[in-house]
Amino acid sequence: MAPLIIPIAATLLGVAMPPSCEAPFGARVRDGAAPPSLSGLPGLLEVPAAVSAPDRSYALAFNSIRTGSTPDQTQQRNGFVSFGFLPRLTLIARGSVMDNNLNLGMRDISATAQVLLAREKGWRPSVAIGAQDIGGAAPNFEARYAVASKTIAGRARLTAGFGSGLGKTAYSLDGPFGGLEIAPCSWLTLLAENESRRRNFGVRLAPLGDWGVRTGIEPTIDLAWREGQGRMAGIGLRIQTSAPYVPRERTAPPTAMRLAASPAGTAGLIDALARHGLENLRVARLGDTVAVSYENRVYNREEWDALGVVMGEVARHAAGANVMRITILRLDLPVMQVTSGIPSFAAFLAGTADGVMFGRQLIVTHPSEAPAGSATNPSRFRLDITARPRIEALALTEISVLEQRLSMLPEATLTIGRGLSITGRRALIVQKSVQFPDEYANPNADQLLLHATQTGIPFAPGIGNAISQVSVGRFGPREVGVAAEFDVVRGDGRVSLGGTAAVFGEDPAHFRRSVALGSVRRRDAQRDITWSLTAGRFFHGDVGAAGEVERRFGLGEVAFYFQKTDLAAIAGARVAFPLTFARDLRPGPVRVRLPDYGEFSKWTQVMNERNTIRTDVARPLPTTQGVSRVFRGRDRLNGDRLVRDVEALRQAALRWVGA
Repeated sequence: MAPLIIPIAATLLGVAMPPSCEAPFGARVRDGAAPPSLSGLPGLLEVPAAVSAPDRSYALAFNSIRTGSTPDQTQQRNGFVSFGFLPRLTLIARGSVMDNNLNLGMRDISATAQVLLAREKGWRPSVAIGAQDIGGAAPNFEARYAVASKTIAGRARLTAGFGSGLGKTAYSLDGPFGGLEIAPCSWLTLLAENESRRRNFGVRLAPLGDWGVRTGIEPTIDLAWREGQGRMAGIGLRIQTSAPYVPRERTAPPTAMRLAASPAGTAGLIDALARHGLENLRVARLGDTVAVSYENRVYNREEWDALGVVMGEVARHAAGANVMRITILRLDLPVMQVTSGIPSFAAFLAGTADGVMFGRQLIVTHPSEAPAGSATNPSRFRLDITARPRIEALALTEISVLEQRLSMLPEATLTIGRGLSITGRRALIVQKSVQFPDEYANPNADQLLLHATQTGIPFAPGIGNAISQVSVGRFGPREVGVAAEFDVVRGDGRVSLGGTAAVFGEDPAHFRRSVALGSVRRRDAQRDITWSLTAGRFFHGDVGAAGEVERRFGLGEVAFYFQKTDLAAIAGARVAFPLTFARDLRPGPVRVRLPDYGEFSKWTQVMNERNTIRTDVARPLPTTQGVSRVFRGRDRLNGDRLVRDVEALRQAALRWVGA
């Protein structure tokens, strides 16, 4: 009787639902907004649907089953993290704990990917292909499948597909499968499916209904009955982070008239910028052009906030000027220059011109000459102190379900002068679980380095748009040496070519280890995505390559990477999230503040029969002040991204300048 209860209740609910419950289900399906299933994929209970997770969304889900998917199991608990990484690509990480009668539970980590090949249109169904439980030593749920879905009358969706189950369990998708969803309400979905070898029935509740869809916050509750396994329950939460990007064309910038310098009006502008906490300020009036250079260590979430403040203050104080030329500095070195018409920005600020018109007249360059003259509010001899939290988790390993180590990384950065700084870091263990292995490496800890940075590359003056850096000191607990880095941008910042060379050892008399790496980074502002490839000799002497694809999710970042060296092959994911406030304390002789970003990474060994815990594969040289991260603004300081994000300039000026 149990399997009949849910369909009968579903029919009654569908007939008796009041008109106030009406909400078009089909539109949500075509937007790819199906909540995550019990297997993490957007779809029914275990059967995937031919949709994709909303672009730049992520979902967390957990469910519990009375009996597991493998023989003699008494309970199975599953946790998922899924990402709408691209408009048609959904990626899922799955962790499972499967208990048995002997209390010798099995722990499993797997990954799944689904690609939407065709969206639903007219009578044509949507079509997707997927790979479940990719890689790893224990492919319990491995399957490859193709699936098609079609909405019916705006309130139902029919799904059918075929899978080739390759997994060790009897319940991986193997053979034909299908299911039906009926949505009498925006907050209620009734589910019935045939998962190749068993039938499942359930109800999915979305407590926030249409409001959750509009706000991008969608919690779900699943109540289900599975043939051969009985009752189960699951909860999920999907969060939509940002809207898709709309490409914009760019045209030539305004022409700056170079006439005799006129200091009139610059004093008030400098005072206003200094009150915002901006450093290394230089302002000059050249005919109808106002030239401003500044360094931002206040608006640490988003560099465009600082640029918007500067542009807003220029528009307020530069009476009679028509052009602003603004140079962004790091360590008093130029990293990016933006030229704009002042009337154009004023019209954009007032709402009489849209972002497309304003973005078209911007020009962005990467100058190589440092600004001349003394600076107002200089940054030299100012000390920043932060405490960065670090969580290291060994999840679902042969040791236990979860072992963790929580550390605090006090960091100090002292600016000495143009291009010169000292950075230090120490790792303090706050808490460690009993079985966390003592031999597990403590990365990026116990550092003390002197950095000398400059624009251009020594001995290669013909290479423009370049930044190079030499770091000397302690890179780790037993690593002392010297390192050189460089980064060269091409194509308006879309491409970076970089390199690192270092020699180090346990003391200055024994430099017996080395690093030699080359890298290329490709930035795509249209998709807000960065690809990178690094190859050579890494920190632990292993030789190979590491590739990563990173995408911005709101103010955070999500990245997936694959590393292969002569030691092992590693695949993993990394998330970064802002920890600081939108506007920080103004810098002073000593400033204590929150770190800009926190990061968490989880990886597993692949292409091997055993999943051994390793921390020595494809490790870069830890310098604290990496050129591509610090001086390229985490890959955001380029023209295409600025044109895409011009609304951030307007919002910052209105919020903090009131222009």
